[in-house]
Amino acid sequence: MNANEGSNDVRLAATRSLYNAFGFAQANFSNDMELSIASTYYDKLAPYIQDIFNITTKSVKEDEESVAYV
Repeated sequence: MNANEGSNDVRLAATRSLYNAFGFAQANFSNDMELSIASTYYDKLAPYIQDIFNITTKSVKEDEESVAYV
């Protein structure tokens, strides 16, 4: 988008597209960061993976519904 663009509709569409692209990029960077952290520490977490799974499963099955939505 340049300053010579005369159509406000085109400028608005370009701005919205850029805004949406930033949102998409932020979500992907966040996912990549979580994956990177998990990959980095997996060898240290490996002995606890089964316990983490069991605790998570128990929480999902047994916690009060109102807590699960938080």
